[in-house]
Amino acid sequence: MTLAVRTGRFVAGGAAIAVAGLVVKDAWVCDDAYITFRHVDHLWLGHGLEWNVGERVQGSTHPLWLMLLAALHPLTGQPFWSALALGLLCSAALIWLFSARAVPDPWAAFAGLGALGASKAFIDFSTSGLENALTHLLLVGVSAAAGRQKDRTVGILAGLLLLNRLDTVLLVAPLMVWRMLATRGRAGIALLPSAVIPGIWILFSLLYFGEPLPNTALAKLAQQIPAADRTAQGVAYLANSWSWDPATLGVLGLGALAGLLASRRDPLALALAAGGLLGIGYCVRIGGDFMSGRFLAAPLLCGALGLGRALCTAPARPVLATLIVMGTVGLSATTDRSPLRTGLAFSDVSWDETGIADERGFYFQAQGLWPMLQQGRAPEAPGRPETHDHGDTVLVDRTVGINGYTAGPHVHLIDRYALTDPLLARLPVRFAPGWRPGHWDRPIPPGYRATLRSGRLQFTDPDIQACFQRVRRVHAGPLFTIERARAMWVLNTRGCDDLWRGRWMHPQTTEWQVD
Repeated sequence: MTLAVRTGRFVAGGAAIAVAGLVVKDAWVCDDAYITFRHVDHLWLGHGLEWNVGERVQGSTHPLWLMLLAALHPLTGQPFWSALALGLLCSAALIWLFSARAVPDPWAAFAGLGALGASKAFIDFSTSGLENALTHLLLVGVSAAAGRQKDRTVGILAGLLLLNRLDTVLLVAPLMVWRMLATRGRAGIALLPSAVIPGIWILFSLLYFGEPLPNTALAKLAQQIPAADRTAQGVAYLANSWSWDPATLGVLGLGALAGLLASRRDPLALALAAGGLLGIGYCVRIGGDFMSGRFLAAPLLCGALGLGRALCTAPARPVLATLIVMGTVGLSATTDRSPLRTGLAFSDVSWDETGIADERGFYFQAQGLWPMLQQGRAPEAPGRPETHDHGDTVLVDRTVGINGYTAGPHVHLIDRYALTDPLLARLPVRFAPGWRPGHWDRPIPPGYRATLRSGRLQFTDPDIQACFQRVRRVHAGPLFTIERARAMWVLNTRGCDDLWRGRWMHPQTTEWQVD
């Protein structure tokens, strides 16, 4: 073993330990994770996969992550600890798999891990309680299996990746195409699980929830917002990342360039870089997200994997790897929000002017692992009496994560952003300047709250009442009836559009207008 190889293994091991330490230091759970926690809690209470009891709604975007949290629940008794433990385990497995299998050269692994550790997006969302940590692990697994040309493993892991979050298909699409071209189509059967595994869930979702996709997709994406406005917000999302977390976009750009240069020696490097760029394009197209960096973490990992693969065959690897780590760490050090800083919380936590927030900085003192352990506090629990609003069992809120979870199963929470509300998700949004991605406010229809309280239809608008009846038949009625099947067909083909064609919601009022 040469001195360069021994030194490479030493620095790669050091980088792995450093990245793991950063993930543990900044471990936290965000408000949105509690939406999934409420699903888990209700499942174990015997209510099924329901967010509001008696209403089958898929209010989370990550079926596989939800299943794993539910499986861990009897061991921890708290979704908070289940999510933190699962995130940390996934991150530890990712770090090992990255350096031992996906990027086998130690100097290349050093460069890739160093780049990941400098990224605020990657460190922040290696925990958070959301599905990102599992997405990262599965993405590295797909890359490692593809590098060893184990197409059956690629197919299974890619299927699990899509089951974890369906829109990650763009990240692995170039890799799948490369495997098909490299084998002249012979890999088709081996890669079939990548479609079968998410397909089974989509079929189950259609039968159980009444819709093939999560309600969150309907609430966030099915909006008549001009494409130019969405794209402008997506560009603002990238600008925010460059301002608060320049290492992330820097690594993405470097990974794309390295993948292109190494495409002849290692086509996988190019496929990974292309997947990262597709992920960025999708992020811009949908208008980004309100959480700074969240939708960039997985594309960043593609870029780091492509960069690492390209370096495996490059000359002067020790010099190149050292320069890359120094460059990414230097970029990260230009912002006070860098994960490399020793403080456990940021001194300046705020939204930017486009509504994008530093979620970890905002929630860390209340929902971070270390502050909670140091202060001896227990995680939030359901059924806190202060959330019941003097005994009212039907509440209205905009932030339904922690509030929804602590309200307990006996409270029906109306989510004004409609992530968990199948009726409001089908109503036009109140569109106004200064909108935040994913935060589309819906005015509460008159009579909706009274209807849920009493169980009797009390809407003042007959069209909204007709839509409510369709929705309830699908989401709350018996599963296997002709009436439900007919209502499912209508909701999944035209929704409730036929009821208010030619009508729109005035952005400053709760009144319906007629064109």
